[in-house]
This record gives sequence, C-alpha cells and structure tokens, in this order.
Amino acid sequence: MKPSPWSAERESALLDHMRAGLSASQIAEKLGGGISRGAVIGKLRRMGLHLPTMPHKLAAARPRKKRPAAPITAVAPRVPATPVTPVTPVTPVTPVTLLASEPHHCKWPVSEVRGPDTLYCGAHRENEVGPYCRQHRIKAKGFARGEGFVL
Repeated sequence: MKPSPWSAERESALLDHMRAGLSASQIAEKLGGGISRGAVIGKLRRMGLHLPTMPHKLAAARPRKKRPAAPITAVAPRVPATPVTPVTPVTPVTPVTLLASEPHHCKWPVSEVRGPDTLYCGAHRENEVGPYCRQHRIKAKGFARGEGFVL
C-alpha cells in the first residue's frame, strides 16, 4: 500500500493556506510533491472543510449579455407535423389458441386467460413481418411495415 502524501506538516500547511484565502490550485502549487488541485479539495472534504466561495472571483466573472425582450405575439394553436392515420378496426375473426394457430395467424393475445388456453387474434398476417397482423403491429409499434419513422 502506498504511503499517504498527507503528513501532519502538509495538513497544517493546507489549513494555513486555506485560511489565507488561496484557491485549491494555488494551495496544490505551494504544497508541491505531486499534490493536485483535486487532492487538495478531497483532503479538505475528508476533514469536513471546504474552500469558501470567493466573492471577488465571482464578481470578476464574464458579464452576461442581456437579450432584448421578445415581442408578445399571438400564439397559433399547435398542429401535428404529420397527420395521424387512424387505425382501422380489426376485422372480426375467430380467435385461436397457440397450438391451433398457423404461421400466418396473428399472435396478439385477446383473452385474459394465460397459459395453454390463451386466445390469440388469429387474423391473417398477409405480408407483415413479425407475429402480428397490420392493426396489431400499428397498436404495438406505432407504425405498419414500410411506414417506419423517418428522421
């Protein structure tokens, strides 16, 4: 294990420099021996102390530019950028169980029962990729195949 760079003399020098109003980087420079600004701040925190905020440095900070006030105008109501296409209702089909379903059937669960007796939509998936028919794909993903989001 590496010996601590903080000897009793360095700790007292740290406290003296802090009371003198030096910044952490100035204290680190005065202490030397590989002590960094972060090490000074960390040691002070472990000692339950912190460097005081220096009001003269805050006042010397770059002044902010004042922006002119924007004129007050009437706000137009928001209109969606792209019109939302309504989802056509699912055509009534006979629900199927998973064991009775075929590869072209929609696998959207339509019953509250879970397990082998769960009923699925069973609508024909046509050319859809994935387990759902067009209506359930829109409900699940927000878009149908070939209608993905464009950035």
